[in-house]
Amino acid sequence: LDTRSDHGHDRATFLAGLPAEFTFLPAHLRWEVIEGSPGRGEVKISTDVYAHMVSLEGEAIFDQNHFDLLPGEERAVRWRFHGDTSLPAVSECSCLNQATTPQL
Repeated sequence: LDTRSDHGHDRATFLAGLPAEFTFLPAHLRWEVIEGSPGRGEVKISTDVYAHMVSLEGEAIFDQNHFDLLPGEERAVRWRFHGDTSLPAVSECSCLNQATTPQL
């Protein structure tokens, strides 16, 4: 279920059972960090199959985190630093059914 408003976009994923009862295909996440103005930017993420609970890690504050991604969908997540800008804004992008996570 996708919802959109002036305040943003959200998606609710409903599974016909408990997540532990499912076997998801291994997802190959692709992600690219794009630097913007000083201390800000975005990370673009896409996947080949359903990616359950995509999570971003790093030294930045992310506009979104812990979301599901559909096959072929690309999501741009904005970020901004809250501390030491010499460290990577985004150090990892993963999901619960991850196969590998190459960075572009």
